[in-house]
Amino acid sequence: MKKRIAGLLGVAILLLNIGCPVAYLEGETSVLRFSEIAWMGTPVSANDEWMELYNSGPDALDLTGWTIQNAAGSLHAVLSGAIPAGGYFLLERTDDTSAPDAPADFIYTGSLKNEGESLSLFDPAGQTVDFIDGWHAGDNTTKATMERVDFHLPGTDPTAWGTSSGTGTPRQPNSVGGAAEEPAEEPIQNPAEPDVPPAPDPTPSSENPVADDLPDATEISIALTDAADDDGAPFAVYLFPSLINEIMVNPFGSDEQGEWVEFYNPSAAPVDLGGWYLDDAEGGSKPYAIPPGTVVAPGSYLVLRAPTVFLSFKNSADIVRLLSPEKEVKETVTYADAKENQAYAKNAQGIFVWVSSATPGSANRFPAPPRSYEKGMLVFYSALPNPDGPDEGKEAVTLLNRFSSAIDLSGWKLEDAQGHAYVFTEGQIPSSSEYTVRQDVFEFVLNNSDESIRLFDPAGNAMDEMGWAESLPEQVIYNFYFLPAELHAFVTQVVDGDTFKVNFESREITVRLIGVDTPETVHPKKAVEAFGHEASAYLKQFLFGKNVILQFDDNRVDKYGCLLAYAYSDSGFANQLVVQNGYGRAYTLFPFRFREEFVQLEAEAKAAGLGLWAKPEVAAMAEEETEESAENHIEELITDPAVAAEEKPADISTCLSPYLKIDAILPNPKKNEGVEFIRLANTGTEKTCLEGWKLDDVLGGGSKPFLIKNGAMEGGATRTFRKQETKLALNNSDDCVFLIDPAGDIADQLCYGKTHAGETFTHFGSDYTPPVRASSAKTAAAKSKTSPKPDTLALVSTLPRQTTVGTIQKIDEGEEKIYLSLGNEIIPIAYAESPVDISMAKSLIDLAHPVIVDYYSGETNQLLGLSQAPTFSCPAVPAATATQIPYLLLALVLLGHLGYWFRRRNRIG
Repeated sequence: MKKRIAGLLGVAILLLNIGCPVAYLEGETSVLRFSEIAWMGTPVSANDEWMELYNSGPDALDLTGWTIQNAAGSLHAVLSGAIPAGGYFLLERTDDTSAPDAPADFIYTGSLKNEGESLSLFDPAGQTVDFIDGWHAGDNTTKATMERVDFHLPGTDPTAWGTSSGTGTPRQPNSVGGAAEEPAEEPIQNPAEPDVPPAPDPTPSSENPVADDLPDATEISIALTDAADDDGAPFAVYLFPSLINEIMVNPFGSDEQGEWVEFYNPSAAPVDLGGWYLDDAEGGSKPYAIPPGTVVAPGSYLVLRAPTVFLSFKNSADIVRLLSPEKEVKETVTYADAKENQAYAKNAQGIFVWVSSATPGSANRFPAPPRSYEKGMLVFYSALPNPDGPDEGKEAVTLLNRFSSAIDLSGWKLEDAQGHAYVFTEGQIPSSSEYTVRQDVFEFVLNNSDESIRLFDPAGNAMDEMGWAESLPEQVIYNFYFLPAELHAFVTQVVDGDTFKVNFESREITVRLIGVDTPETVHPKKAVEAFGHEASAYLKQFLFGKNVILQFDDNRVDKYGCLLAYAYSDSGFANQLVVQNGYGRAYTLFPFRFREEFVQLEAEAKAAGLGLWAKPEVAAMAEEETEESAENHIEELITDPAVAAEEKPADISTCLSPYLKIDAILPNPKKNEGVEFIRLANTGTEKTCLEGWKLDDVLGGGSKPFLIKNGAMEGGATRTFRKQETKLALNNSDDCVFLIDPAGDIADQLCYGKTHAGETFTHFGSDYTPPVRASSAKTAAAKSKTSPKPDTLALVSTLPRQTTVGTIQKIDEGEEKIYLSLGNEIIPIAYAESPVDISMAKSLIDLAHPVIVDYYSGETNQLLGLSQAPTFSCPAVPAATATQIPYLLLALVLLGHLGYWFRRRNRIG
């Protein structure tokens, strides 16, 4: 009965799986290779480059996510489409005319160099599948392509390639070699556990010679005798560095069940390891005797696994050794700090490295090397370090792709002057496009003054840098160093005699004339200076409403983010004319190209009594102006004087407030669902500044206190500080959070005992009655406090808690809500004050599939947790065809019989 039920179940499962497509699986040996490269173009045009892939396997391959790129970064193609078994895939550059005799399967952009070039093929996991380190064949004069002669040899082997007899055979068998015409044999599969093949005839024949000894620890020699030669000569000697190819010493779960050692025989003859020993370091486990007749076939793998082979390799550090039958050490692999479930694999250079993709029984696979880029491809476009209101989550950095094709952001790094860094894990910027990343993603704070940021490519090369000395609220700071030496723009406004605005890429940019300083007219704290209106009117007649040419010096941006330029219009050189005609002074605080000329022009204007030098009283005022005061022109750019009047308080004690309190803390977030946070609340009705306030956990010890350097909170507002910003590591039990005011006194504290994952703590009943402020004399006593006060806290649980499974219809970042779809019902759930970091959740959870949502239900639902709902499915397939429907019906019938047998058995029982 059990056998019958098992058989029916097996047949049903087999039938239900009909139609699931064959996909490329990580760990398999790829059968996809470069077949032909027209790196030199065609007789029609050198730009008509094309290339061809060949699938030597027995199944069609889905190419979605496969990537081709060259070393220079000028070609980066993310493929789509499919290639049939034994078929070709043609890629043409720019359009479908590069290979006019065959239709393209894929169009790419980018170019190949004729010299010093390389080409890589990566699978969807980023593993290198094929690599060509140079053009080993092909002819640039005749435009004969480079064709693969032998698909079994690596792309780096010159003998694997030949020059075509014509100008190429796109989507057809190659004109030389012909190795691609028949699919390659399927790779040799390792036997079942313990992966030791059955013993052959103990006396090897001359047709199957074996190696019976390893002469030293680094080299194996195998003598092959030609059986047809009676005297046993001549013979060939094959040399290779080692047999140990890959090891797993720290698997998931039990080491006693998961350890293994892989051998690889790259020679043309079998290697007999029978009677040899596998061992760990001297004095460790007892050596394992490899059974007689254990043979590693040519080009094949042998895997010895636990528990049949168990040597108790140490995870901290150990040695894997291969010993001869006489127990002489012939080969060793030494490792340290074994990473969990990572294999220690030998690369093409014979060096062992840790890899995340273990491949027992098949070729080792390594991540693609980090891609290098050329400077100027991806640059900073702008930064917003000082958004209006609280900065948290609103700061932003914008990148600009100046390359001719899209750039994948994976692996790029953004870093500030303090060393805080963010590494991009995803994202793509189309050609000539911008990409903005906000603070809630990069999760560090940009200082409003004396700050700089740097950009690194995936290989760690510094690509761009920008900085600023000061930033106004809502001021976008542009990086103008990527601009060409000359820029054409249209003047939209003249601010005063040395400052104007231009339209640049649909944005208004403020430009300051280099080497010029004119009297003030728009300073909110100063009266209009003598001759100021005249200077403004003079510049206006030359520039307003005109197209200008802007040229630059070494310094392109002043410390306030203005573009420094020389301006030329149809009326002449504006900077020169202003000084020459006495409408401004030569500004000599910093060096510039025309410094000596402008100083001479100013002297001549003074002598001639031109402009502001015409009247003695005006000239005297101009002479009294110092170079330092001339530099303070920041207010000229402000249209609202009230903004300029709002300065930082001279006395930090003015930021003291009895109404700033700890609103809530999350010390123990659920895994992958949130981050530790401390939330403050302004319980009063007036705005209070945050400068000088501190957050701490253990007074006088524990983490370093977090100092809030800027920002303010409106009455009734809250602000969340996450662990990434504060660097405060809250204990999961028995800890306190202290809020310390600018005077150094404890303004509030919240302590807790034992926690559960995802619990948010706050004061009893959200009671914000200010406690008696600790005096300075009591501060020392407060610092000695070590035990928490459980009566000062409570878990927020007054609302009913709901957990449900649904799909995310939308995430509205403006409203800070997610919209959960439950059948025909849409439920809005707020996450503004949630312990869940939505940006992190979006990177960890596939929101296109069902999710588990944990929330407090009420008038405004509050998000508590978000995780992926488990799914069980085969790979996506087209809808069942008419030929598949009978099989599906038969499967249902068999499942019905299965249910019948179960019911009958239960009745009999």
